[in-house]
Amino acid sequence: MKVTFEDVRLHRDAALRLFDVQRRQILSWVPDVEVMHVGSTAFESGLSRGDLDIQIRVAPDRYAVALAAIAPHYVVNPDGYTSDDAASFKDDDLDPPVGLILTAINGSGDALWCFRDALLARPDLAAEYSAIKARSQGGSLAAYRADKHLFVRRVMRTPEYARITHGLHWRYRPVRVETARAVVFDVQDGDAASLAAYYARNEARLAPWTSSRPTGWTTEAFWRQRITDQLTQKKAGAAVQLWWGLAGEASGEVAGVAHLSHIDAQGVGACALRFSVDGRQEGTGLAKEALTTVIRYAFEDVGLRRIRAAHAPTNVRCAHLLRRLGFQVEDPLPADGHGQDQVLTALVNLAAVAAD
Repeated sequence: MKVTFEDVRLHRDAALRLFDVQRRQILSWVPDVEVMHVGSTAFESGLSRGDLDIQIRVAPDRYAVALAAIAPHYVVNPDGYTSDDAASFKDDDLDPPVGLILTAINGSGDALWCFRDALLARPDLAAEYSAIKARSQGGSLAAYRADKHLFVRRVMRTPEYARITHGLHWRYRPVRVETARAVVFDVQDGDAASLAAYYARNEARLAPWTSSRPTGWTTEAFWRQRITDQLTQKKAGAAVQLWWGLAGEASGEVAGVAHLSHIDAQGVGACALRFSVDGRQEGTGLAKEALTTVIRYAFEDVGLRRIRAAHAPTNVRCAHLLRRLGFQVEDPLPADGHGQDQVLTALVNLAAVAAD
């Protein structure tokens, strides 16, 4: 799908009129909510896809009631964010088309109005956002969304965003942990160029991770497509990708990546761990330091109780690293499709993480 943008001034007046109508209708269905105009038509200048974006905020204990009142009037938006405290809808028959998201206050999706206000406070960031749209003109929607998410994560680290969100405690937030030698980010927080360089350099090594990718896709393209699924959807079966580099390294070189997948898919607080280390960093101890941070994040932030990893019996380096991290060997796994048997290892609690 291609993405196109136009001057927001071509759509803003119509969007403002429709927002007023939509706001009154929504409040008639469920009066105890806050209806907010977000998205590009909330700005006086810039580029827009020509639609109207609305965020509906409600107290957490009233979320179920609001969802039942609003859902019958719209169509579920399969491309929008959905979780246990957020739901996305749309109405493409309106002029302009409308996208809505219902969010519990301080919940997992309650960030759009903060992003809007951060850009209103920083005209330079608003201009950069328009520049991203201009570069994406006529390109794929997936590529635009990937660039947009990287930009959004960067905005979320600005002082303006911090001031707006002071006192808010979301369960889902960008990951950035710096240790003595390593800095660990979630993939949306990373630098796109350095991540692309990492994948290009390690394509052959990372290919087995992506057996389900479309034929002909590179590893980089596969993960770029999945950026929009990372971190923001930590629910059953979801995945989070983290990467790490050297702390204080100006180049931003990626030294390794870790993938937490099948998060709580069985409802037992578990996930699967896969990781890859740049060959130039093997044996330096950086992987142990970074993966210890990743494991702590999985237990403390995601709330998991069990992490499982698999490796080929011939991969002595990987087995040694997992043992140093506190993993213990469980049952062998079937062949992995590449002619090698797998060995399953498991880390069942945070106390098992090896101390430095």
